Amino acid sequence: MTPVSEIAQRARTTLIAFPLGIYALSRLVQLLLLWWMAPDDKIRDRLLAWDGGHFVRVAEEGYPAGYSYDVDGHLTGNGLAFFPGYPMTVRFVHYLTTLEYGTSAITVSWIAGAVAAVLLCALGTRLYDERTGLALTALFCVQPMSMALSMGYSEALFTAFVVGMLLCAHRGAWLLAGVLGLLAGLTRPTGAAAAIALVVAAGIAVYRRWKDLQVHADAMGPEGGTQRADVMAASEGGKQVRADAMAMSEGDRQVRADAKAASEGDRQVRADAVGSTGGDGDVARSGSAGSTREGIWKPILGAVIALVGVPAYLLWVGLRVGDLHAWFDIQTAGWGTTFDYGDSTLTFLHDAFKAGDGWIQVSIAWMVLAVIAAAVIAVVRRVWAPLTVYGLIVLVLVLGQAGYYHSKPRLLVPALLILVPPAVALGRARPRTAGLVLAACGAFGLWYGSYLITVWHYAI
Repeated sequence: MTPVSEIAQRARTTLIAFPLGIYALSRLVQLLLLWWMAPDDKIRDRLLAWDGGHFVRVAEEGYPAGYSYDVDGHLTGNGLAFFPGYPMTVRFVHYLTTLEYGTSAITVSWIAGAVAAVLLCALGTRLYDERTGLALTALFCVQPMSMALSMGYSEALFTAFVVGMLLCAHRGAWLLAGVLGLLAGLTRPTGAAAAIALVVAAGIAVYRRWKDLQVHADAMGPEGGTQRADVMAASEGGKQVRADAMAMSEGDRQVRADAKAASEGDRQVRADAVGSTGGDGDVARSGSAGSTREGIWKPILGAVIALVGVPAYLLWVGLRVGDLHAWFDIQTAGWGTTFDYGDSTLTFLHDAFKAGDGWIQVSIAWMVLAVIAAAVIAVVRRVWAPLTVYGLIVLVLVLGQAGYYHSKPRLLVPALLILVPPAVALGRARPRTAGLVLAACGAFGLWYGSYLITVWHYAI
């Protein structure tokens, strides 16, 4: 096997086989714990509990025509609160496979979770290195409420769309990134955070393209020296990247862009992305192989496409019900979800630490503080800007709203940014140390999720 073939084979193993293995092992251990802890052995029912029932009902029956009321005439929650991306995918799988709707819902979550794990490993590898990418994937698969990845919930599908969008943006595939951002916006309301992150990525790309054009214009002097701006872009470190098919690492290795990867200080760059990373990873250069106009309009168009998702569904619900504020009213009536700028979260933390009602409340309070600390560390360490923006907005939306405190660990499953600082630390640690830490995290996280849907009596 030639050296180039060996590199390609290693990339396939690292970016596909290993994350799939991690994901499959975590789901197997989770199911074994669930089977061990469930008092009635009704594992499937538990995987479809609570909001899972609403998703399956929407997939099977469609959306209600308007508001729903109880026997006393009070407004209640109904299926319109749930964005269509996940239930419509469940319906598609049902028609494609003839599986029962509940089984289709679980199937979609499991497959989407596997896709999210592979894409997350690829993103972590591009931003840092292989070990960090694998650590990031492992932390994602064993976090305290990773149980949602196995349930009839939309977290797995949403995360797959978001990570795919971020990965495409980092590679400069702007139109595909926009479509994935649109799908994320049609899957969960926090898809708005993904769309804004893509706007940031597109803004960076357009700004750099404009700077490259300035360099090109300055180089067109009377001496006749020219630089072709549509073929070559200068990176911050003074390196030149042949954007049509090549990427160069510090070790003077050249990787063909059609399927190879080069390492730079243990960083792996997929040359078909033709991008260079700086610091904790910068957005890939766009438009370097095309015209000036193409290099600017594609990022902008991708961002606009992504921005449509969330407003489109909210508008559709409003027109269907006859009240543009309908979605928010249904959410508040059914789940007590209102944005109160964090007042409820502060009250929860105060009550939990002063006179906690059981260890679950106290443990979630500590988790809230931990994710805030992780987000601060990520900002200080200058994690890639679009990922930072996405994670911070998700964090604000989750912690800034009222609602069931025991739902917050699940709502933070797609937050991603909070996993980056520990993943970077584990990527730099000794393999044995990293393995022990991940094993401990897995033992606690997988058990914790199993406990919350078997022993804990409230919805997650």
